[in-house]
Amino acid sequence: MTKLSPPTDPVEALGETYELVLERILDRLRIRDPHHRAEAGEVDALLEELSREFPRLAGLDDQARKRLREMLQRELAARHGAR
Repeated sequence: MTKLSPPTDPVEALGETYELVLERILDRLRIRDPHHRAEAGEVDALLEELSREFPRLAGLDDQARKRLREMLQRELAARHGAR
């Protein structure tokens, strides 16, 4: 697992967290089905699961968590193409 240094800038910390969380979500989805398109509830469940792994994620307020979820959903949709 990648170790993160303490954040010095909140935006930088969120960006690092986003990249690591996206990597983990993509890994988990590829294991299930490489062509799977994640739904909102599935992304929420994966974020909840990953919050135990990433304390920064667990510490996000509701607004930041919602924004992160929306960014991840857009990223996942772009990678798997809109159907």
